[in-house]
Amino acid sequence: MMEKQLVFSKAVTTSVDPQRAIRNAEECLLEVRLVENFKTDTTWLYEYEIKGEFGKIEKFLERLKKLGTIEKVYSES
Repeated sequence: MMEKQLVFSKAVTTSVDPQRAIRNAEECLLEVRLVENFKTDTTWLYEYEIKGEFGKIEKFLERLKKLGTIEKVYSES
């Protein structure tokens, strides 16, 4: 019998550039989509939507923290 995995969706705003964020998400076996980018006074921020298993999302967020700052993380409804 095949076990069905729960899929979660979160949005994250970070300073990590799209190329690095997408590569890391793929390595964590997550779906990722760049939603928006905007410039603050000193840096660019990028908002990503990520989907996948909970543990994989947490692993991805830890990787992002090592690569740059995370401004905001919130669950999608």
